[in-house]
Amino acid sequence: MLARRARPPETALDINPGNILVLNDLGLVHEQLGRIEQARSYYERALEIDADFAPAAESLNRLRQQSGGR
Repeated sequence: MLARRARPPETALDINPGNILVLNDLGLVHEQLGRIEQARSYYERALEIDADFAPAAESLNRLRQQSGGR
């Protein structure tokens, strides 16, 4: 039964590209892996869909503060 593994998050995004929760989670994962530009991209995509989505806005602001405002 372990042969079936959970689908990677990117697959969930392929199924529903407008899912801001998945976009934000991918941003968090990439941020934790040190892939800051990818993280920034996922946060920005989430905010393009919903400009009021606080978790992505807060994460993006944190990245900007850490990088000196970029």
